[in-house]
Amino acid sequence: MKLFFFIFLSLFFSTESLSQEKGYQIEMMSGLMMVPQSFPSEPDTLKFYHYEEVQIMPEPIGGWSVFYDLLAKLEYPQEAKKNNLEADIGVYFHIDRSGNVNGIKAYDKGIITPERGQCESCRLLIEEVIRGTKWKPGEIHEVKVNTKYDMIISFDIWIKKE
Repeated sequence: MKLFFFIFLSLFFSTESLSQEKGYQIEMMSGLMMVPQSFPSEPDTLKFYHYEEVQIMPEPIGGWSVFYDLLAKLEYPQEAKKNNLEADIGVYFHIDRSGNVNGIKAYDKGIITPERGQCESCRLLIEEVIRGTKWKPGEIHEVKVNTKYDMIISFDIWIKKE
């Protein structure tokens, strides 16, 4: 657990310093997920389980560090940069038993943080990133299951200090 926390902090700070040099930051806002006390003893392979119902979470092929690196290397959308738009983009999607992504829906209409802007080009960029990411499916009792997943991606412009 300590090693994971250290790796997470290392990735966060290395991503942040790289982003500050570029003048913007695109990052995933991590949160704590509640794990229920019990899981289905015989998972239904046709049902879509919410991430809280899955024992082994879906994850990008190559691990989360590869996904974080991809976000850190994304180019801030020109429209957003030109208009000084910052947004928190929520993205909801399904990962099927084969690891394919479908049902992608990105949103930012003040649902997450009303004080931040709306950015269509940011939403489209995140949908494209999620669609292009290969995933390992979630599992319950060593059975691969369809999973509903959501995350928040934050777009921030940094003011460079001379």
